[in-house]
Amino acid sequence: MLHLDKVTFDVSIVSENGVKKFVTYTGGDGTVITGFVVDSVEQLDKCVADAVDVISTLTSVPVSQATPQS
Repeated sequence: MLHLDKVTFDVSIVSENGVKKFVTYTGGDGTVITGFVVDSVEQLDKCVADAVDVISTLTSVPVSQATPQS
């Protein structure tokens, strides 16, 4: 589990022969639930760290702000 300020994600790490291949995140802020996959041929740990930085900024918005109005 990854518990951040406003969001919580279930984290799954997939490895092959002891080498991490990708990481999945499923969760959200209790209002919006979403999922992400982080994979990289090189520097997976750096990509995962960067993804956590981005995921930590996620917040739900009211429906009126979620869809652009014409």
